[in-house]
Amino acid sequence: MLTRLIRLLCACLLSTTAYAHSELPSAEWCAQGRPIEVASFRLEEAAIRSQTDAVCDSEGKAAAKTCGQFDDDYSRTMSAARRFCGQFAAARLDGDFGSTSPLISGPRSFLSDTHHQRFRLRMGVEGICLRCEALAAPPVMAPRGD
Repeated sequence: MLTRLIRLLCACLLSTTAYAHSELPSAEWCAQGRPIEVASFRLEEAAIRSQTDAVCDSEGKAAAKTCGQFDDDYSRTMSAARRFCGQFAAARLDGDFGSTSPLISGPRSFLSDTHHQRFRLRMGVEGICLRCEALAAPPVMAPRGD
């Protein structure tokens, strides 16, 4: 049941219109494999701030889009979710295999078309972490000796 839900959510995110602003790394992410759930999360405001503030060094050498100068609450939260899910990545084999991506399930303001305006850090965010796994080959059946 949960696997079907994950596949449905991924299919929705991978559709052309949904991908216009998707959480997934690309429209083709894990197209040759299958995404599996490896963790669930609920990030509160303090965790989001600590995840995104940690990338700024004291000398200001970090890239502009990582230190809050231009990042809105949505972008900071997405960055924190990606960083959280990244800890569940496996050794990269070929293509996307082993890579992770967050799949956010709430709150509604985060999922809204106007999320950059409506979502606030204090709302927190929840979702699951997906990891791209290679499709397993079906088992080979040995011929029966009668």
